[in-house]
Amino acid sequence: MSRELPRGWFSSLRCYNLTESVSEKRADRISADTEIASAAPERLDLTGERILDAALAQFEEQGIKRSSVEAIARRAGVTRVTVYRRFPRKTALVEAVVAREARRLVAEVDARTSTVDDAEARAVESFVQLIGWLRDHALVRRLLATEPESVLRTLTVDAGPVVAFGTAYIAEQIRRGQREGAFPAYDPEPVAGIFARFIQSLILTPDALGRLDDEATAREFVRAHVAPMLRRDG
Repeated sequence: MSRELPRGWFSSLRCYNLTESVSEKRADRISADTEIASAAPERLDLTGERILDAALAQFEEQGIKRSSVEAIARRAGVTRVTVYRRFPRKTALVEAVVAREARRLVAEVDARTSTVDDAEARAVESFVQLIGWLRDHALVRRLLATEPESVLRTLTVDAGPVVAFGTAYIAEQIRRGQREGAFPAYDPEPVAGIFARFIQSLILTPDALGRLDDEATAREFVRAHVAPMLRRDG
């Protein structure tokens, strides 16, 4: 049985500085969105795509720390110079892989939920699919098991562009629900920011994902704790 949320819990969440107002930080958001967009697959040629494919496979097998640019180049069938021409540092290559996986996640979630007419049900299913994707993703599982420090840096110190991208995507989904009349009128950016950081915390806390190890459990959790924020209950 789902636990009921305490009344007024949403208002109490807003007291904490968990998100940045887009109206106050518009320039930072635009900069962050531009940064993550720079690694978008459509901006890469076929060789660049092959390098990212090779890097992802290498990271899944060896982890990030043990993967050299030379090994990635060999796997991609190119020279190390070719890799560096497109990604001048290994960190840039890692960031590009993460950005592409984030975009793939969004595309996959959209594909699985786009036919759901009800906005709240669509949001619930989106979160359920997201939780399953994070739980089962080979690279996430590998890094959490063998080098959690890599995940920690990628999702804390270097997480700005990815969190901004996630916040923008979630905010647009909330706006869609508002246009459909499913959610009341409110600024979706703070709520979207909370959701983006919640997703971030799921990755950083493997035990949390483990407790949501099937779709039924995840769906119950999302209905009880995420949907009320969209409706502004309490």
